[in-house]
Amino acid sequence: MEKRVVEITVQGQKFVLKTDLDDNALEFISQTANNRIDSISSAAPSFSPHKTALLAVLDLAEELFHEKKNLTDLKENIRTQSTKLLYALNESRNLQSKRTLVGDNPPGEG
Repeated sequence: MEKRVVEITVQGQKFVLKTDLDDNALEFISQTANNRIDSISSAAPSFSPHKTALLAVLDLAEELFHEKKNLTDLKENIRTQSTKLLYALNESRNLQSKRTLVGDNPPGEG
């Protein structure tokens, strides 16, 4: 998808962005930002809008960090399990090859 210029609103502020994201993704992003800022603002109403926004950024960055770590862990788990499965398949093939060479197949096989 080609980049396009769009306008989104976060906390009443309009932002013009150049993006390749679709409208649903942009709505999710702006709503997530608004919700996070509103949550922090409700918990600490004395904070300035600037400090509230920075805390929201830090909160989202922490969430991103955890999601990236979860993804890395998942990829490593998939890699480990795939290696184990390939090893088991190769062992099974090797065993089958040995049976064929020795003529040790059960009746009706090979």
